[in-house]
Amino acid sequence: MKERKKVAIAYDADRTLLRENHPNLILRARGIDVEDFWKKISKMQNEHKTEFPDSNPDIFYLTYMTAMASKEGNPLSGLTIKEIEQIARQQMHTLYYPGIPEFFREVKTDYSELDITHNIISLGITEMLRASDLGSCVDRIFANSLIQDPEIEALIVAGTDTSLEKDSAIKKISRGRYYGTETSGFEFPISQMICVGDGESDKEMFRQVLRQGGLAICVYDTSIEGDEQRATALAKRIKGLSVAPSEYRAGSNFRNLISQRLDEIQKAV
Repeated sequence: MKERKKVAIAYDADRTLLRENHPNLILRARGIDVEDFWKKISKMQNEHKTEFPDSNPDIFYLTYMTAMASKEGNPLSGLTIKEIEQIARQQMHTLYYPGIPEFFREVKTDYSELDITHNIISLGITEMLRASDLGSCVDRIFANSLIQDPEIEALIVAGTDTSLEKDSAIKKISRGRYYGTETSGFEFPISQMICVGDGESDKEMFRQVLRQGGLAICVYDTSIEGDEQRATALAKRIKGLSVAPSEYRAGSNFRNLISQRLDEIQKAV
């Protein structure tokens, strides 16, 4: 039996598969004003970057949330991984763009002759993404992870996935079952890879996949004024970057781009 061609698709999460930052669900559940929270985070990040311009503050929001969770009397006080997972299971679906999560199953059914793997590369929270419907639809998740320390009764950031690590995640996905072994080779060639994101944190991921002949798609939200222009401007800076609305149902521009690329891979000798 002929081995199926292997195709890896990698997705950002927030503003790509989800309408907004999924940690917002935790903030709302604990009665915290989302807009005020992100304004404060942005202010502190900018101040930090002014003093330390070479640092990357992508996970600042999460380290701040875990610090709040360990402070008695704070709105996030006592936050646990179990609560975070429960919030995701109950509420993550409210953030899905049209066609999510059905898209993940449908594309595998439509292209059963290909071995397709779905992967999320996010600046978000692994435990939330894994506990939601997305967790059962994707093969791998690269995101920030947490552990619960029983001795000090606190949440701790255990692992990170910053914007600077997204291109590393692409390499790990490409290596597939060979990653972490002495075996050389790439199970999922980057030339047959598709990556999907929404902007600045995805630039290096886009460039890496495009350089090796893969497909990169920048999505935009049609309900946000100026978002299409933002995506188009990024496409002008990154040669070969495709642009489409964040609509994942059959017949959408996004699905047509995906189908066209998968057809090409399927027919290639």
